[in-house]
Amino acid sequence: MENSDELGMTLTAWPKPAELKIGDVARMLDTNVSTLRYYERKGLLSPERSPGGTRLYNEAEVARFRIAFQLTSLGIPLEDIVAITRARPGCPTGGHSSRQVLRALFKLRENIKKQRDELDQVLQSMGRAAELVSTCFDCTKLPTNAGCPDCPCSTQFDESAILALTWSVRD
Repeated sequence: MENSDELGMTLTAWPKPAELKIGDVARMLDTNVSTLRYYERKGLLSPERSPGGTRLYNEAEVARFRIAFQLTSLGIPLEDIVAITRARPGCPTGGHSSRQVLRALFKLRENIKKQRDELDQVLQSMGRAAELVSTCFDCTKLPTNAGCPDCPCSTQFDESAILALTWSVRD
């Protein structure tokens, strides 16, 4: 039985609680065992252990890994994600817990908004760079400042920070 949650993640029928070994979870999430161990050391979760010491994961732990991977792939620092997981444990009441979680979520939200704004700036710079570079499609001159002193990419270099990756004002 499969369906998708509000984030578009596929949900499947799970084995009984705490039956998945670390290798199974790594394969499910298309990652490696050392990454899962690293997330554990950072405090993302503490799986149960078998009598022999083998880590055993349940559905909730796999879901936690999955969303953590999604957030880190978007550039969210693992420390920010771990802060959310630590917001609730140890709180004396549900009200205190809710306020702690809400503070952590708002902080994460503000960080994501800041990253989104920075990405928007990069996208604008890329758009301007594409406009400038496309003006050179039919150029037959040497692609240097000396070879093409009127090149829009050189003369309007300051309009797109991303041009610094390919264009030099000194060549």
